[in-house]
Amino acid sequence: MNKLILTLTAFASVVMAVIAGEPIGPVLATPTTSDQDALILRILKAVETHDYRTLLVYTLDKETDYFGHKNSSNAFIQQDMTQDARSYKWCRFVPDLSTFQTSLGHDSIEYDSDALDVRGKEHKARCRFDIYYTPTTSPRLQALSLRVLPNHPESDKSGSTVTGPVSGQDDEIDYKNAVAQATQIIKMKIIPGHETKDGFSVKPLDIKYQDDPAIAKWIDQYGSIWKQLDPVVANEYTGIQRKINERNKPEANKYRGLLADAFNQAVELRGGGSASVQFLTFAPAHEEWIIAHLGTTKRDDVPDEKFVSRLTKDLTVGASPQHSDVQRVLTKLKTAERFLNKDDAPFLVAEFLSYFER
Repeated sequence: MNKLILTLTAFASVVMAVIAGEPIGPVLATPTTSDQDALILRILKAVETHDYRTLLVYTLDKETDYFGHKNSSNAFIQQDMTQDARSYKWCRFVPDLSTFQTSLGHDSIEYDSDALDVRGKEHKARCRFDIYYTPTTSPRLQALSLRVLPNHPESDKSGSTVTGPVSGQDDEIDYKNAVAQATQIIKMKIIPGHETKDGFSVKPLDIKYQDDPAIAKWIDQYGSIWKQLDPVVANEYTGIQRKINERNKPEANKYRGLLADAFNQAVELRGGGSASVQFLTFAPAHEEWIIAHLGTTKRDDVPDEKFVSRLTKDLTVGASPQHSDVQRVLTKLKTAERFLNKDDAPFLVAEFLSYFER
């Protein structure tokens, strides 16, 4: 952290850049090599301290790819960072300036992350942080991305470096091999194990691929590997079930897009975080599960007021979404209901709500 503070404060010959009449921080009148990392460190510091006000100075509303969430609104970014502030007691990022790389409109740096969540669990990782921006005097962020680096050497209690048996390059290869092997297990073993002639016997989020012994070992070793594997499960499920649905229920093409819009709007209202990423990843698969099971199960009607109340509660992570925004989600679903049999509408609403009650 001292490196970060010293780097950000040891500027000389500075001028103040201004956007909409407000200063955004020091910019060198004549940039030098030692100051090229100022922008990425400023952004990294904002992420570390959950300082959405500083970050939003550099974003354009609904034009930033925010850690994989494309076209994020400033409101979404603010809600996500606010929720992170509530989820962690403290966070410490120590950037490794020797890893800083820059090219036109793209900077990257590695850093050591140490965070304690509100449950008392400590999380340590070596990460790579990338930013993409307009290479102008007043840069605007186009995208932010973060990747946890597998098995980066750490120090033991004596302070000596634990290098391990492989180099960083070899370790990266091991990680990619683990992802590739886990992907094959999912496609060849886990997914077929849940298939039926009409698609799947379980909902997509009920497929517990992490219970496979080999995958469990890799998750324990690499931690964030699930971010690579969730899309594999979701995409396989979606592809298989949609093919069957298009054969058995071709009319679904009339309302599939409306379902997708409703799910996307709900996730947007929930804000960021790992759970929201998972909701967004599996939504297309759950939509296909709903379509496949229309007409098979009867559910009781859910009054509109109760729907809005329940969904508002389930989407509340920090600040509650506005009533009017939740109402718009309901409106989307009601538009989709026009294409369904009367008895299928309660099932659609019930399954939509159940998705976010996890």
